[in-house]
Amino acid sequence: MVGALVKAATGKWLSDYLSARIWSRLGMEADAYWWLEAPGGLEVAGSGLCAPLRDYARFGRFIMKGGVIDGELVLPGNWMAEAGVSRTVGGARLDYGYMWWTVPDRSGSLADGAYAARGIFGQYMYLNPAQDVLIAVLSSRAKPRGAEAILDNDFFNSTVEALR
Repeated sequence: MVGALVKAATGKWLSDYLSARIWSRLGMEADAYWWLEAPGGLEVAGSGLCAPLRDYARFGRFIMKGGVIDGELVLPGNWMAEAGVSRTVGGARLDYGYMWWTVPDRSGSLADGAYAARGIFGQYMYLNPAQDVLIAVLSSRAKPRGAEAILDNDFFNSTVEALR
């Protein structure tokens, strides 16, 4: 749906829009590739972006620093502040916003403002602004089954604790 909205609003494919506005301006080492919903069709906007690990980290740093490139604010000013926070839906906390998952610490606190982009096969960009930690992960998991050996948030929280 997001890819269709971007196409309707800008007249450009999501991949072309991302390339022109952000990717080509961040000094990425390679073109990214996107999973399409059908040959010649829309990009699967919620997942399917394939890039080298260093480029995921560059993109994560861009996001963590508020969406600024060469002094120009590329993202709307409040976008990341809204994207990286939980919502209350039906009286329950939902740790998701604008395609980013908030990551509570071990105690369940969101005080660090940590959030992550999560690929369905184990790709991640974890950002913790309060601790100035960015973790980019490329991996290859089987289809999600919901029973990982180490829970992703436990991995992120353990890494942040080890870096303190």
